[in-house]
Amino acid sequence: MNPGVADFPKVEFYTCSSPSLIIAKGYHANFEGQYEVAMKVLDFLAENHVKKIIVVAGYGSKDKKICCAATSKELIAEMKEKYGVDIGYKGPFTGFSGLVFGLAKRRGIEALCFFAGTEPHEDDLEFPDKEASERALDTLNKILGFHE
Repeated sequence: MNPGVADFPKVEFYTCSSPSLIIAKGYHANFEGQYEVAMKVLDFLAENHVKKIIVVAGYGSKDKKICCAATSKELIAEMKEKYGVDIGYKGPFTGFSGLVFGLAKRRGIEALCFFAGTEPHEDDLEFPDKEASERALDTLNKILGFHE
């Protein structure tokens, strides 16, 4: 996003046929009508036979670890057993990603979120944390079976 340039909230989808993936990139801020947009996103995912969504998010913490949340205890147990990722973040899961995550279970879609601990940049709370992003990407690569 360019400073001083207004933009509408939007959700963009990117697809890959092998492996079969749909990547959604969404605007994170709360906005009027976000429930309707979240339901449309879930409609799209269901129409495309998506069984599980994975959300990647950051949380303010001096602890630089990856932790998770999921829509089932079984999924949390699997993450801990196979990948050493456990619950650990305590706090609200807000914004559009949190809304889609929360509504997914109602639609019969499993949902998993990886939270990467990041120390907020004082001048810009939305400033990307490269190290936290790399930790989250490494974890995601392991889960999806991608190798560098």
